[in-house]
Amino acid sequence: MSQTRTSPPQAHERARSTARNVLVVVALVWIVQLVARVAALSGVAQADIAIHFRITDIAWFTLMTLLTGTFFLPFAVKAAALFGKKRVLLVATGLGFVGDLVAAFATDYRTLLIGRGIAGVYAATAPIAYAITRDVFPRRWVGLASGLLAGGVGLVAFGGPFLAGWLLDGYGFRGVLWFTAISTAASFVLVAAFVPESPVREAGGRMAWIGGLLLGGGITAIVYAVGEGSQWGWGSAEFAAYIAGALITLAAFVLVERRVADPLFPPSMTRRRPVWTVLLATSVAAGSLSAVGVVMQMLVLMPKIPPTAPNTPGGAGC
Repeated sequence: MSQTRTSPPQAHERARSTARNVLVVVALVWIVQLVARVAALSGVAQADIAIHFRITDIAWFTLMTLLTGTFFLPFAVKAAALFGKKRVLLVATGLGFVGDLVAAFATDYRTLLIGRGIAGVYAATAPIAYAITRDVFPRRWVGLASGLLAGGVGLVAFGGPFLAGWLLDGYGFRGVLWFTAISTAASFVLVAAFVPESPVREAGGRMAWIGGLLLGGGITAIVYAVGEGSQWGWGSAEFAAYIAGALITLAAFVLVERRVADPLFPPSMTRRRPVWTVLLATSVAAGSLSAVGVVMQMLVLMPKIPPTAPNTPGGAGC
């Protein structure tokens, strides 16, 4: 009598667990690269947007997202610790999708900036996605998942300009905006379907409204000053006032965080090598990636910079 050999239940369970972890990794990699994709695509598309709307302050197309993202980031991170990381990821990507739709349908530059401002809320998705990896994966998967999340930035930096160029050639800047909206919607669906909620919560904590306003307001003031610096003049009183006000606000944030019982995050954390090195590396990577689109745009659209006319006031060539 023949016997059918079956795999032990443990093998089936391990296979299901591996497949489930792979899907979670795919969902988190996709959402971590969301901001990177938007930065790479936006930088290449902004020249066409400036020509279409006949505006010169095109820098705000990118800075508007950064402005609102930096302001809401502290609140989103704190809310993730209090109410659940997956829940905040869904809220951030949902609001981001609404902003992307507003931008895609915009018929004037002001509406486009409003849409980009709303979409900036999903700037919080990357740090929260990194944080959730330690909560939902087995220990042996944490290092692999974190490495894949970080490694995807290089792929976006390499492939983003090519994707943006294909979209611009075939569909114009609207194609870039619609691709961004579809990408955000895909992030929402992937997180909702595959990412489990983190079991780690901050017990008995409260939203640090004062700390969030001080930190978000200080960083936002710096971003705004940088955005207006070329128009005001880098040595102007307006620029100096914004930078000074931002530094005072950030100093007040540090003082407040040291005295409250429930801080936004302990300032002493930034002195730990694993923390400040990650912050530094992330900042350099994000800044470099944001510059990729702008540099590519200058190389493609402005290959020949006019020489300086020797007798022209201000050095502007004719």
